[in-house]
Amino acid sequence: MTDHAEFPSTGALLGIDYGSKRVGIAVSTPNQSIASALEIIQREQPAQDAKRLCKICNEFRIVGLVVGLPVHMSGSEGGKAKEAREFGDWCARVTERPVIYWDERFTSALA
Repeated sequence: MTDHAEFPSTGALLGIDYGSKRVGIAVSTPNQSIASALEIIQREQPAQDAKRLCKICNEFRIVGLVVGLPVHMSGSEGGKAKEAREFGDWCARVTERPVIYWDERFTSALA
């Protein structure tokens, strides 16, 4: 995980909504002011998933990854948060982009 202070403050970001079967992908504007849904990736084999992620990162000139973290209302992390962190770490390795994790607790209410 990249420290927020070291994370790129400009350039397009790839938003990742982890799921064990499907992964939601969004791309931000270069000034990181808004993100738009791009696609839902049906998970397959790791090599195929890596190829798709790398293609998206290169196509949209992605400078960093933001992975949604499903945290309990208490602030504690359960099994799904652990899976999301493992997936985000894997994404960072295969795409060679820095990753941060974003607490998703109140994102639905904000939307």
